[in-house]
Amino acid sequence: GKCADAHRCAGRAFYALGRINMAERSWKRANELAAASTRDKGAEAHAAAAARGSIDREAGITAPMHAALREAATALLGQTVELFGLSSTELNGRRGLAVKSEEAKGRMAVRVEGMGMRSVKLINLRLVP
Repeated sequence: GKCADAHRCAGRAFYALGRINMAERSWKRANELAAASTRDKGAEAHAAAAARGSIDREAGITAPMHAALREAATALLGQTVELFGLSSTELNGRRGLAVKSEEAKGRMAVRVEGMGMRSVKLINLRLVP
């Protein structure tokens, strides 16, 4: 549910978004190792298999990322957020209200000021202090 204590909620959101970024880096590394395993059947191949062990093949994300996404979505719900890192540059820097979690997609429905509702990946949101 929505956080009653703004400071605690902000802390939870920052922590959860940090975990998402760490999980995303792990996912990228697992993909790099997987690519290497097609070339080298040695130690790197074993490391790649271990790294891919917690990957959700359907969604393409790791189990730790699932938990971080849930945590971030809960913490951000009802909070003012800023959009960044988007290919649609007109959205970067815009602020909005996080109104609905789209957990299965790793996204949040955000009511962007002057632009209506947008579905945004959680990794492209910053909590506005």
